Amino acid sequence: MQLRKVAALIFPMIALTACNGAGSAPDTTVPTVDSTLPDVARPITWKPCVTGFADGDECGTMKVPFDYSDPSVGEFTLHLRRHPAQIPSERIGSLLVNPGGPGFGGIFLAEEAGSYFSSDLTDRFDIVAWDPRGTGESTPYVDCIDNYDEYFANDPTPSTPEEKQVGIDLSKKFDEECQAKSGKILPYISTNNAVRDMESIRRALGEEKISYLGFSYGSELGATWATMFPHTVRAAVLDGAADPTADAIQGGLQQAAG
Repeated sequence: MQLRKVAALIFPMIALTACNGAGSAPDTTVPTVDSTLPDVARPITWKPCVTGFADGDECGTMKVPFDYSDPSVGEFTLHLRRHPAQIPSERIGSLLVNPGGPGFGGIFLAEEAGSYFSSDLTDRFDIVAWDPRGTGESTPYVDCIDNYDEYFANDPTPSTPEEKQVGIDLSKKFDEECQAKSGKILPYISTNNAVRDMESIRRALGEEKISYLGFSYGSELGATWATMFPHTVRAAVLDGAADPTADAIQGGLQQAAG
């Protein structure tokens, strides 16, 4: 089972752990400009999409390294989809889009670009979406357990110490099984590495600068990208932004409040 279902469980389980005083402190590490990213990404292999609603869309894959500082460790295969600008003569460039999560694939935003975005965007931008490393159709993906029933059946709003303990025990079990099944790739699943993948996508697209639209967690991804690769930013819209230094509970509350 892929990471998109994992993400649905993350918030309540983190909340339960925090109630027990075992939550991790906020990560206050601020990314810095990354001007030394090695050019290790391969070109995107595009072909006509065989699924979806829009004729003319292109689907593709590209390889990116597990570890940009040591490309020999292994590779992810990212899946991408491009909805070309509908008025080529007015094309501005590529617009990378991400729906948030974290833990969700994003290619559906390009597949259904006409439903999600106005013609002001779709006429003049190639809408480019991708399944970030570890998610969606990208491989390898994070896989934790086969049966999620006991997790979804657990009370997400425990009111007694016993109910809280059940959630804490389940969260520990969940972590152990994720480590057992996907431990090899978990160290390489991070916002900073996802941003390095965005830079690899930009290079593969042949764009000097690129535009970005991110929702929810996608706003954190965009802010990190603009910090690490500021010279590549044409424009960025961060929808539902939260303080990237906040912990999971604080960040969720900030996004819910708008």
